[in-house]
Amino acid sequence: MKKFVILTLFIGLLTLMVSCQRKTLAESPKETDDQWIAVTDQKSRQILVFDPAKEGMEEKEVWDKQDAEWTWSPTDENGFAGLLDGWGHPSDVTLREIDGEQYMAVTDSYGFVGIVPYPAGDQRTWGLNIGLSPHAAEILPDGNIAVALSASPGSIRIYTSSEGADSEKFAEYLLPGAHGVVWDPEKELLWALGTNSLVALEIKGTSSDPKIEEVHKEQTPTSGGHNLSVVYGDTDKLWVTTVTNVYQYSKSEKAWITDYPGVDDINKENVKSIGNQLSGQVVLTQQKESVGENKFTTDTIDFYLPTNPKEIKDAEMYKARIWSTSYQ
Repeated sequence: MKKFVILTLFIGLLTLMVSCQRKTLAESPKETDDQWIAVTDQKSRQILVFDPAKEGMEEKEVWDKQDAEWTWSPTDENGFAGLLDGWGHPSDVTLREIDGEQYMAVTDSYGFVGIVPYPAGDQRTWGLNIGLSPHAAEILPDGNIAVALSASPGSIRIYTSSEGADSEKFAEYLLPGAHGVVWDPEKELLWALGTNSLVALEIKGTSSDPKIEEVHKEQTPTSGGHNLSVVYGDTDKLWVTTVTNVYQYSKSEKAWITDYPGVDDINKENVKSIGNQLSGQVVLTQQKESVGENKFTTDTIDFYLPTNPKEIKDAEMYKARIWSTSYQ
C-alpha cells in the first residue's frame, strides 16, 4: 500500500511538471506571431520584457512594470562583478539564437556590454566595461559580438566573445557617431549606422581573428543617424532614423524610402527606436523632454498600424525592441 501511494504521488508530480512545461511552451510566441516587446528602462536600470497580447494588456492604457514577463539587470550574482560601474543607462537589447540556444545582447551608454543566456539570465556568457558609450550590439552567427560605440571617434568593433567570457580582442572600423548595427544573414554583411552614413561591412578572417572590410557606404538623407533595425517581413528593407526623420532603406535598390505604410504618423523627429511585427504593427519610442533627467527617454511605447500607445508607469525608456531571435 505504501509503495502504491508513493508511486501515485510520483505520477501526479510528473503529470504536473509536464502540464507546467506545456503551459510555458504554449505561452511563448511563435516566430509567425506578434512578438513580445523588450524595453531598456533607465529609471529602474532594467531590461523589461512585455507580452502585448497577454489577456488585458491591449485594453490597458497604462502598463505597470509588474506586468513584465521577464526582467534583468547585471549583478555580482549573475556573473558581472567588477563591471557594474558601466551599468546605469541601458541603451539597447537584442535577442538571438546561436547553436540552438538563445542569448541576449545588452548595451549601456555608461560602457557596459554583455551577453547572457535567455531566459536563464544567470551567468555571463561574455561581458566587458568598454566605455565609449555603447549604443547597440549584435550577436553574430559565429558567437562574436558587434558593438556600435558612439563616443568620439566613433566605431564599430567586433569582439571575439566566442573565445571566452573575458575576451578583450577586437577588430575595429571607424564610424563617427556609430549608433546602430544589424547582421544580414542573406548577404552575410553587417550593416551599421553613424551620424551621416549607413555602411555595409564584410567580416573576414576567423572567429578568433576577425577583420572588417567596407563594401558599401551611403550618406543618410538627414544628419544624426540613431536607430538601425530590420523591417520584419521584408528582407530587403531596413528601418533608419535620424534626428529629424524616419526612413526605410532598400538594400537592393540602394534607395531611401519615404512612402512606407503609416509614414504620416511614424515619420517624426527624435525617434530613438523603431521596429515592426510581422502583422505590420509598428513599435517605436520617441524622446519626451519632460521624462527623465537626460531628456532622451520616454514613458510611452508608441504602437501604429493600429495606433494604440502604452504608457509604462514610472518608466524612463530609451528603446523598445521586437523580442525576436530572427535576424530579419
